[in-house]
Amino acid sequence: MNKKRFLSVWILLLGLAFAYVHAENTVNEYDFEYSAEGFSAVLKVSGEKKYYSRGNVKKKGIDISSWSGDIDWKKLKESGIEFVMIREGYGLPNPRQVDKRFHKNIKEAQENGIPCGVYHYSYATSVDEAIKEAEFCISNIKSYNLEYPIAFDIEDKSAEKCRGREATDMCKAFCDKLREAGYYATIYANKNWIKYFLFEEELLTRYDLWYAQWKNIDVPDYWCGMWQKENDQKIDGVQWSADINECYYDYSEIIRDLHLNGF
Repeated sequence: MNKKRFLSVWILLLGLAFAYVHAENTVNEYDFEYSAEGFSAVLKVSGEKKYYSRGNVKKKGIDISSWSGDIDWKKLKESGIEFVMIREGYGLPNPRQVDKRFHKNIKEAQENGIPCGVYHYSYATSVDEAIKEAEFCISNIKSYNLEYPIAFDIEDKSAEKCRGREATDMCKAFCDKLREAGYYATIYANKNWIKYFLFEEELLTRYDLWYAQWKNIDVPDYWCGMWQKENDQKIDGVQWSADINECYYDYSEIIRDLHLNGF
């Protein structure tokens, strides 16, 4: 083999090796440790930590689904909305259970420069069903780079009979499946669910929280990455209504830094 050909092959092999290592490192590379002040992403191999402070930003966003109607994304952005959480789907794998406006909403939001995350509305009543829902969610979002978390929305009455151990394990199963696929996962829950249906001490230190509390208060009762502070509000650019959220992490920067969500 002449020198030129040898060099070309060597460069190709190095490139393939780098791509392989990068791909491996973006999937399930980190464990996460959360507190009121922020969170650490801990490299599983070395134990090295990357720390991100909570509360160094405060961004205004909304969450929407097909029930929100048509969105004028240009008008929405001009109104001061800085991010949007979009319903991707609900329940177990079924083409009819992808939110009928999901792909339209996410494409148009991104075209208008609005960072997006998604949420999956759960009907799961077992760990196996939660895993299947996670796989369904992943199949629907795999074509997109998402700057905000992917949320497991556990609030449906179907899961109330799973309170305690099973409901907690369902949250873990969904989030861990997303993490294994290289996504940043969070749990959406209200105070009633956290207090009476979930083992909060097991979840809040290992998983991010998107917290729903609509009382007229200045600070949420639980520390969280996002706070859904108002529901069913009329927003300029949204046909019907949307919920108002506040975000306390710079997710766009964090997710890129950790090479998650397709980045």
